[in-house]
Amino acid sequence: MRRSSGVCAGPPALVGPWTLLERPTRATGPCSRGVIEHLHQLTGIPVVLNTSFNDREPIVETPAHALATFQACDLDAMCIGDYLVERH
Repeated sequence: MRRSSGVCAGPPALVGPWTLLERPTRATGPCSRGVIEHLHQLTGIPVVLNTSFNDREPIVETPAHALATFQACDLDAMCIGDYLVERH
């Protein structure tokens, strides 16, 4: 995959030399593709930021660690596989 060093139109926080474009298809990433399409319909922006998930410690590596990190930080929601976990 080639990375672009040029400037392009889009959300400014996501444009930079460190950006890696992922384009899931219905065959390779049906859940991811569906989320991106739905957010595009809602917001007009067909982009989802996928970033590391950690809170003052190494990146989470298991679902149990993700749940513990979620409880300890200030996120509203997170996805684990096919599950959406929301803070109430």
